[in-house]
Amino acid sequence: MCTTQEPVIRAWITAHRKSLIIWAVVVGAVIAVVNTMNSMDPGAHRDKDGRVTTAGYEELVSLRSGDCFDSGGHLPSAGTRIMPLTTVKVVPCDRPHDAEAFASIELPAIAPAPNTPPFAEYAHGQCTSQAEAYILDPWSAPEGLRAFYTAEAIKNWGSGDRRMVCYFGLAGSTLTSSLRTDDAALTTEQKAYLKAAGPRGSAVAALPRGPEDLQAKLPAFNACAARAAAATREEIRVLESTPWSPAVGTEITALVAELRKEATVLDGLARTGQAGAFGEYADGTAYNAPLQDAVVQVRRALGLTTES
Repeated sequence: MCTTQEPVIRAWITAHRKSLIIWAVVVGAVIAVVNTMNSMDPGAHRDKDGRVTTAGYEELVSLRSGDCFDSGGHLPSAGTRIMPLTTVKVVPCDRPHDAEAFASIELPAIAPAPNTPPFAEYAHGQCTSQAEAYILDPWSAPEGLRAFYTAEAIKNWGSGDRRMVCYFGLAGSTLTSSLRTDDAALTTEQKAYLKAAGPRGSAVAALPRGPEDLQAKLPAFNACAARAAAATREEIRVLESTPWSPAVGTEITALVAELRKEATVLDGLARTGQAGAFGEYADGTAYNAPLQDAVVQVRRALGLTTES
């Protein structure tokens, strides 16, 4: 994993001055230690499509993508990432809640076992790709939103129970609707842009920030910069090969020019990046300010939010 810190999605957008769509999936093995459900607690009722219609208690690891739930204030903390529950109250998404499952994944037998360092990196990748598809535009995500995962206990891993659930949590706040992007509410151009920008956002978001031991981990961070540079060039390729309306196309052309400059900066970090250079990139002193403006102008032309 390129970075070990626990970023907040919107904080990353701010730190990079809206330069791109940034995903920051914070993952950690969630160790369930308390079961709050007893035999008298009713399970949730669902309609024929699987949507929850009546609140009820279910095991955290059995949640489905799109399930909203109330943790009762027990979301994992930034320091421990431990969820002190095995069951949670699942509710219709228009009812108050503080968390939402966005992926339920059956992992292959070759996946690393839970609660091991290799599994943390593996889960990070699995949840990140699912998160990008669930919320196409992270700029629309609530401030402070984090993403976590929980997996079947190690004792069940060998017997074939390898389900992992990725979920968003918003500690100290209340949600009253689903976080899932309504694909039907987006125009063709909006979807094309968001899908083009998403992978690059994840790659750049994985670069180091803050007080990490950059020098000791520099080779890994150089590799991360190389991946970010490649993702930037892929975004350029997709943007240039997509047909745009005249008004949007003008702004896309300006954005592509700034992305080329950004790719050059990332190439430099990949080849010869030193700890100081990564620090400057992370805190914004080496930031390409016109890129911020170009992204905002594209979003404005597309009718997407320009506030974060």
